[in-house]
Parts: sequence; structure tokens; C-alpha cells
Amino acid sequence: MARNITLSAHMMALIRREAAIQRRSLAGQARHWIRIGRSVEETGVLDYRQIRELLHTFDDKDQVRDHADSDREGKGTRFPISSGREPPG
Repeated sequence: MARNITLSAHMMALIRREAAIQRRSLAGQARHWIRIGRSVEETGVLDYRQIRELLHTFDDKDQVRDHADSDREGKGTRFPISSGREPPG
């Protein structure tokens, strides 16, 4: 079942850029990153402190951009995430 989530304009730009590079759909790229995050949390390859430090590094950079994007464009972008697999092509 598909659900909508709201993502910042900056996050959508990151997803679009990486999706184009990897030849994935937007939803496919978002799911890929979600799977990576989930696997990192579940496998324990990085401990919580390491994950927090990595996220903090990215959050510091993204906070300024996200705030500017939100002010300029209103809210974030609503992005449908499907639970099924993407059709090829």
C-alpha cells in the first residue's frame, strides 16, 4: 500500500541527483537509502555513537539548506513511497 511522506526540497534534490546517477526511480532511490539505514542499524556494524556522529555531520550541513528551502517553498515535498517493487525501465 502506498503512503505519502513529506521530504524537504533539499532531500528531494539529493534523491533526484542520486537516482539519476544510479538509474533508479525517485521511490527506488528512497527505498534503497532506507534499506541501507535499516541494515546499518540492525547489523550493528556501527555503534550508536558512530551513527549519531555521522548523522550529526550531515544534519549540520542540511539544516541550513532545509531551513532556506522551507522558507522559500513553503513546506517540504510530498513524496509517495510504494511498498512494492518498481517496474523495470
